[in-house]
Amino acid sequence: MQRSETREEKTGIYSAFPGIELLYHGIPFLENAGQKRNTAGKMLVIHYCREGRMDWELENDRNYFLQKGDLSLYIPSEKLSCSPEYFRNYQGVSILIQVDGITTIQPMLNSFKVDLPRLWESVCQNGGFVVERADSTTEHIFAELYTIPEKIRETYTKIKILELLLFISALDFSSGREERPYFRKGDVNKIRSVKAYLTENIEEHLALKDLSERFQISRTLIKSCFKEIYGVPVYSFIRSCRMQKASLLLKATDEKIADIAQKAGYSNASKFSAAFKKELGLSPFEYRKKSRGGQIES
Repeated sequence: MQRSETREEKTGIYSAFPGIELLYHGIPFLENAGQKRNTAGKMLVIHYCREGRMDWELENDRNYFLQKGDLSLYIPSEKLSCSPEYFRNYQGVSILIQVDGITTIQPMLNSFKVDLPRLWESVCQNGGFVVERADSTTEHIFAELYTIPEKIRETYTKIKILELLLFISALDFSSGREERPYFRKGDVNKIRSVKAYLTENIEEHLALKDLSERFQISRTLIKSCFKEIYGVPVYSFIRSCRMQKASLLLKATDEKIADIAQKAGYSNASKFSAAFKKELGLSPFEYRKKSRGGQIES
């Protein structure tokens, strides 16, 4: 296995069976060597998002956003791409299956009632991409793939992959299931512009109405798409940015707390202090003192 591990991340490629590989992603997804594997023939990828977020862009102008605990199955294609914007803190696991290259283990799969050709056909019928929320059993299996002791890695990995395939092959991808929300690329780009604007103008008091008019996008879409992309509501994001700026100023400058409150978009220092303590657990004064090595009185 080619791999690199720290306490926080695991990366690498592991050949589990002929035609089935296990990939760990703890570094930028597109840079991982596993993305350069041979994808000729009937290839199926099962991917689990362990940490972070990922933007999948499909050829039919649909963008899906994977978050922690999401499971996706897809047919690799040049028309299917993922955005590198979300890789900074991304961790995931992929099972790469060469569906027409598993003949040596087909009898064993048959004994487990794992029908990978049927699963491949099912994903194809759903446009080559399916995303679901992983259930507790599937989450547990993927978690165990991260904690396998080295001395039993080879055998235990095979067991876990077979167990995973057994559960996933039983999933129903019929048209009657609830579909994950998706967003058009044009709207996603507008929301990214909204985020950039908010980041650069955190001292301004911007209502959704103002953002809607400025970027020509409905307030409803701003709320739903922003949360899907970034994982938090618009106003939670604004508050977090303000507190981040305030914390940096408290650490690095001797500016008065009232002046820092103004720069963080608060005209009232008392409201700023209350919001800061709610976000970081300390008042601005306590935070500054602690950041400079002082003791906080209990």
